[in-house]
Amino acid sequence: MNITHIHSPTNTTFRQLLKLTGARGIRKQGLALAAGEKIVNELLPSPHVQQLIISEKYCGALATDLPILCLDQALFRQLDVCGTNSPLVVVKWKPWPSFCQQNIDGHCVAIAFQDPENVGAVVRSSLAFGIEDVILLKECAHPFLPKAVRASAGTVFQARFHQGPPLESLHMLDFDGELVPLSQDGAPLKEHRFATRTMLLPGIEGCGLPHHLRSNAVSIPISDAVESLNAAVATSIILYAMQNQSDSHAPTFQKDYTTE
Repeated sequence: MNITHIHSPTNTTFRQLLKLTGARGIRKQGLALAAGEKIVNELLPSPHVQQLIISEKYCGALATDLPILCLDQALFRQLDVCGTNSPLVVVKWKPWPSFCQQNIDGHCVAIAFQDPENVGAVVRSSLAFGIEDVILLKECAHPFLPKAVRASAGTVFQARFHQGPPLESLHMLDFDGELVPLSQDGAPLKEHRFATRTMLLPGIEGCGLPHHLRSNAVSIPISDAVESLNAAVATSIILYAMQNQSDSHAPTFQKDYTTE
């Protein structure tokens, strides 16, 4: 078993790993950290997993041929930003293409969420409700940030991502389907019939959508006791409604779109 021990915060390997907790390091290295016992166990058979990272206090069995990095507990905590206290894996991913409507199969969702947990949650809901294609607008948090990976339950490694424009310019995108924004001042959801080819557009947390993108918007009626729904929760409700209006069943997904 190939185990390397790291005790110093100035160690070159550790410093490179630490950069994977931020979007810049993820993009530059083409690598991502995944945490959580269930997520890690599901990823381990993948050929895209490069390393397993454990802490010195880890006592579990290690049935793997992967290179293993054993970190001082304090160093491990710096990488384990989700606080899972379980092994981490380093996953290699491939950059996604710029948006091209010919590469979109049916419905898609365009997100500009700045909270990585919302990004991960919406990716998870999208795949659950049969939508594989996710447009990442320029403002969007990186989907391979550790908290996004964790919130997605690892499904970010199955989605088909496409790089989109800034939110303000989305209306200029060449898309031959229906753009459906989600806004509190939109028509009630029950009154809307989704087209066969729809791009769902939730707003940015807090400020919502620019005014010029609110035409054809749908809303989710809620009690006056609550000002608004969490952005990811609201998006999931709309995705469920879209699936219910579809005549086809959710597809059976292939694995590892993003890490091929």
